[in-house]
Amino acid sequence: MAAKILQQILAQRRTSIVALHDVNLALQYCDRIVGIKDGEIALDTKSGDLTRSDLYFLYPHERI
Repeated sequence: MAAKILQQILAQRRTSIVALHDVNLALQYCDRIVGIKDGEIALDTKSGDLTRSDLYFLYPHERI
C-alpha cells in the first residue's frame, strides 16, 4: 500500500515530506533521507549515497 502511494507521488513530480520506518521504501522512493535519533538529526544525505547498512544505527534493535 505505501509503495503504491509513493509511486503516485513520484508520478505527480511533487515535493513531499514523509515519515517512513521502512528503510527499503525510503531508499527506493526518496531522493533525500533525514534520520532522527534521540530527537536530533543524525543523518541528512541523498539516498543514492546510502545503503541499508548505513541506516542500521537508526534502528539498532531491528534487522534491516
